[in-house]
Amino acid sequence: MSQTMRRVGTSSLAVFLVILSYSTGVRGGPTIKVVGDRFYHPKSPEDYLQTYVILPKDHTSITPPIAVGVEATHGFVDKASQLPLTSIIIPIGPSRFFNLTSVDVPKTSIPAVGSNPFTFVYWSYHLFGHVPVGIYDKAHFDFHFMIPSADYWWNQQWTPNTHGPCLGGSNETFFKTFKPIPDKCWPGGASSVIKQIGDFVWGMGSHLFDYGAPEFNPNQYFNFTHIYGLYDGEIQYFEAMITQETMQQPRGYRECRPLKNPEAMAVSRDIPGMLCVERKTKVFAIEYNLFSSVPGGCGALTSKTAMGGYPASATPVPPLCSVPPPVTA
Repeated sequence: MSQTMRRVGTSSLAVFLVILSYSTGVRGGPTIKVVGDRFYHPKSPEDYLQTYVILPKDHTSITPPIAVGVEATHGFVDKASQLPLTSIIIPIGPSRFFNLTSVDVPKTSIPAVGSNPFTFVYWSYHLFGHVPVGIYDKAHFDFHFMIPSADYWWNQQWTPNTHGPCLGGSNETFFKTFKPIPDKCWPGGASSVIKQIGDFVWGMGSHLFDYGAPEFNPNQYFNFTHIYGLYDGEIQYFEAMITQETMQQPRGYRECRPLKNPEAMAVSRDIPGMLCVERKTKVFAIEYNLFSSVPGGCGALTSKTAMGGYPASATPVPPLCSVPPPVTA
């Protein structure tokens, strides 16, 4: 989760897309690991961040992945502050400001193998974190595991022409961000602790805050968390956020959290049920696993089922901007 920051282009990426290794054991049989794009640290060429998919060795195009993740060498994590950062001072109140110092990498492709639902990772590193203050303002990485294609996301929806007066976005993108969806497709369902608070970020749509997460019970600094991303009436990405400090835990550290997935998605697909983070011998891994199928189709959008619209408790809609009207039927 972030604001618009300096982008590091795909020229820094090398496509590997190779079978990296075979393994057996705790995953329940022989597996293969397929590596996607690799991003090299510009100040430390031996250090990198890369995507990967783990599958059964014997798999087809419809086999659910065992895991989909991002891993970074320990040197990459330690030298994150040496990435090409840009600072933006943003207002966070009548007389308060926040120094958002970050780097933004719009596309690191994920291998299209098995039934992996994710096409690329849109990731960022924030030297001082970001708002809300007291929760997410610690040095951390954001990894948006995107479901739509990069072409759809960056060439059709979030083009340079979609910057505008609506918290940095155009009226069209602002309007699409707050299109409601039926509760069948809302993370956790109608009674969920996952809420729409009126968040809008250019290039991301809306982040849905999980008020059942440890960082909100009570309010405290997080170590890692999961966030769903909403845009144009669909859950468009799964976001893993993790602090640099957590990624520097002693070797052997591993922690997992279950997800509060929706009952269905707009289109039937396999989605993960768990987010795990682990410091391994050479890398730190941020990994989604426990994939299972959910049906397609969200059902009728009515006044009783509608979720995700612009909340009345949010700040007033900016001038020149609009949101979908409340569902009344």
